[in-house]
Amino acid sequence: MADRYQFVLSHPLEEGRLDELVYFPYWRFKGTLYAVARNGLNHRLVDVSYRAAPIEEFPISMGLRTQAMRLRFVGPDMPGEFLQPSLDCSQIVEMVMSSFTSSFPRPIYFEELIGETLSLIYAPFYLQDGVVDAVLQRKVSGPIPTDLDLASLVADRPNWSVKFVATLCPQCGWDMHGEKDSIALYCRQCTSVWYPSSDGFARVTFGAVRSQIEDVVYLPFYRIRADVQGLQLKDFRDLAKISNSVRIVEPGMQTQPFHFWSPAFKVRAKEFLHFSSVLTLNQPDGIWEQHIPSEPIFPVNLAYSEAAESLMLSLAGFAKPQRVIFQKLREIKIHPIEWMLVYLPFQQRGLELSHPKYLLRVNKNLINYARSQ
Repeated sequence: MADRYQFVLSHPLEEGRLDELVYFPYWRFKGTLYAVARNGLNHRLVDVSYRAAPIEEFPISMGLRTQAMRLRFVGPDMPGEFLQPSLDCSQIVEMVMSSFTSSFPRPIYFEELIGETLSLIYAPFYLQDGVVDAVLQRKVSGPIPTDLDLASLVADRPNWSVKFVATLCPQCGWDMHGEKDSIALYCRQCTSVWYPSSDGFARVTFGAVRSQIEDVVYLPFYRIRADVQGLQLKDFRDLAKISNSVRIVEPGMQTQPFHFWSPAFKVRAKEFLHFSSVLTLNQPDGIWEQHIPSEPIFPVNLAYSEAAESLMLSLAGFAKPQRVIFQKLREIKIHPIEWMLVYLPFQQRGLELSHPKYLLRVNKNLINYARSQ
């Protein structure tokens, strides 16, 4: 399920009136919704908010405020009263799925949310002959009904907090490296890569292809081995058959184990699907060296769990004929078994990053923009 954070919407209320604030909860959902429909693969970017308690005196959503205004993490010492969310987040996710897939052609064979973030955002109000928006200083409803006891809906002070972990290598104690949005950190001292876990960090199996050309940027990808049930897909020979590939399968490649490939970085839906399909069809099988490239490394900012959820979409993208495979999607089960982080070198020319062997290219501005979304 999605990551969950708790935020407070900023407001201009004076210091002396902060105790009057009533923070009303909203679920905010961000992500990309994919659907395999009659016409192929469809996708929609989603960023919506919805009230987390069924109290009609408060606005049903926060509109564009979550995208345009400053958000702060909830702190235990914030003055004011926090109302308890009573609608489960799963209800909001179902509503979003239903609303956004309504425009897709029927029938829909499969749908999935990728890169989703679920947040609880408290919007500030105060009561003065009704509910007043503390941001706009404007009344949004009339007097609170006498049978609605807001005091009974006040929750305990939110005890959610940001947890900080020292970015020292668990193996050698050296400083690890990574940008602010990276979820995988690397240590040049002992040549290791680490992923966040409940206990701090867990070591990641990784590899990189040494580049023979200059001016490259390394992009991260997940190489995933999975058990596919309902479809024979165990090696390169099965892949060639399912994808109706005209590529000649050399004797040494026939029994090469099949792996799904997925970007380990955020990128637009169209490019995400394209990169996944192309690399999965090509089944890169280079010599993965455990070395940290000296060239620039793009951060891993898409969680492995999100990449694992995209495997069915990848299958729908390369399997042929589509009209047959689409109808079987509900019967197919994909269970990821193990994964590896692979850094592939992309040549940098102006704003374009390209990999000539696989005919892949992406604009640097696109992936940099996706980091801020």
